[in-house]
Amino acid sequence: MQHNGRPPISVSDLPLNHVNLRRPEGDRAEGERTMLICGDCGTWVSLRRHMVLPHRRSHRSEAEIRAFAYGRRTAPLERWHRQERCPGSGQRVITDLSYESWRSRLAEAAADAGTRRSARTMVKPTPALPPSLTQMATARREREIAARSARARALIAARTSVSSGEG
Repeated sequence: MQHNGRPPISVSDLPLNHVNLRRPEGDRAEGERTMLICGDCGTWVSLRRHMVLPHRRSHRSEAEIRAFAYGRRTAPLERWHRQERCPGSGQRVITDLSYESWRSRLAEAAADAGTRRSARTMVKPTPALPPSLTQMATARREREIAARSARARALIAARTSVSSGEG
């Protein structure tokens, strides 16, 4: 495998959540490798001999890849020979961060993110409930009765003022 000609990147310059250094060699499980996110295509790729393994760039959208990962769709029909090689393949990587320091920095970052999030819930005031249909009908009847009685009082007052003026 040949490098891509770009200058090497160091692990300490990458965001902590874009690197997975795994455990030291003696404690590592079979097949467990150091991985990082490719800067060109954004996929997790393994390292071998301090170089990013060759991988292909997918022409699928993130939504299609996520649906496939969750089992909502069938496997993509693209063939490897139809996809172009990612330009991030063969990138040299300098592992200048130990597993212990990476793990402690990652734990600090997670703790810091936890303190930024508010534990208090914002309680919104509950809106006033509208009256029920029966209450609305009763209120309407009461308004109509009050309006009729006001009109009747006005008519009676007008008649008495007219009759007192005549006599």
